[in-house]
Amino acid sequence: MKVKNKKRVNASSIVKRVFISIGLTLVLILAMVYSLVFAVAHGPSITLRNTLVNMAMQASATKWVPKLVLSASEVDAIVEGAKPQDIVIDTPPETEGVQRIRIDAEGTHVEPVTTPSDPDDPSAPTEIDWSKAVDGIYFEIINAPHCRAYITVIKDPSRVYTATASSFNGAKAGMHFWDLAKRDNVLVAINGGEYPDNGGGGNGSVPIGITYSKGKCVYEDKYTQRTFMGFDKNNNMVLREGMTRDLAESLGVRDGVCFQTNNILIQKNGDKLTVRRRNDSAASQRTAIGQREDGAVIFIVTDGRTPASLGASFNDMIDLMLRYGAVNAGMLDGGSSSMLYYRDYYNTYNIDVSTLDKYQKMGLVNIYKAFTTPRAIPTYFAVGGN
Repeated sequence: MKVKNKKRVNASSIVKRVFISIGLTLVLILAMVYSLVFAVAHGPSITLRNTLVNMAMQASATKWVPKLVLSASEVDAIVEGAKPQDIVIDTPPETEGVQRIRIDAEGTHVEPVTTPSDPDDPSAPTEIDWSKAVDGIYFEIINAPHCRAYITVIKDPSRVYTATASSFNGAKAGMHFWDLAKRDNVLVAINGGEYPDNGGGGNGSVPIGITYSKGKCVYEDKYTQRTFMGFDKNNNMVLREGMTRDLAESLGVRDGVCFQTNNILIQKNGDKLTVRRRNDSAASQRTAIGQREDGAVIFIVTDGRTPASLGASFNDMIDLMLRYGAVNAGMLDGGSSSMLYYRDYYNTYNIDVSTLDKYQKMGLVNIYKAFTTPRAIPTYFAVGGN
């Protein structure tokens, strides 16, 4: 009997030691990570610190990290310092065709290049060869300096609308892209506006900010100061910092969503084109929507946070939009929400299916992060199919 009790004691001791060892290892790892983060936050490289803080603040799951080693006022000052710096460019009305503006690395306006576009230069202007379009959709994949970018240009802006997951009356979760594609017979779609996502655990049940779909206000809340992006009933892009229902109705808004603040990339007002560059090189997965002078709508989604594609900065997205002729553009939700769906694109463009993952075979064009399911979200910008 004593031998049995001794064996039990020994087994119990071993289990305790194992758990203690695991616990100590975790504590040491956390201490090392904290020390590294603290060293970066208070080290000599202010640029590195600011870049990492802005990257963390752009993702719902990591917003809390900078405040572990910096005060709230310091974090706020870094974020404030990265806000847009406007470049205003004259665009004379006598200029014909699609406006293509170039901005150099220092953020200075330079004259457009008229030679053929350079695939290695993301700021080089790109002509759209509509003879290569399928069902009025021009599609291209390019390797920008830090990321892989997926571009679709929709010739007819009236086809672009806000697709919603539900009526937003209950606690029903958002919709996955494959369910939306079946329900609405969607040809192309990108993720839309913001939604509650504390710690990265939001289920996409409702949006944040006023939302319009097919001429109707389908959701509104107290967050009236968000960046609004959408289209009016004349199929012209509407960009506003702050939007109320009364203002939306007066502007004739038919479709649109909101995403945080200061997310207008490019905006044309009369003969003036404002490019809103930032002092912020934080890279991430990104989604943006824009419109050309000829009315065509541009969807851009980038991969990010992978060895092959670090991601796009705010300014990278501006450069890409300018390359494709955007005169109005805004940044949509990004990170794990960034998605471009294109029905049967791999057959349409002769892409080797064996190189695609599970979700790409379902129509997701960009590479989603490994071992995770694409997010269910409340809104998309979509293009109906035939």
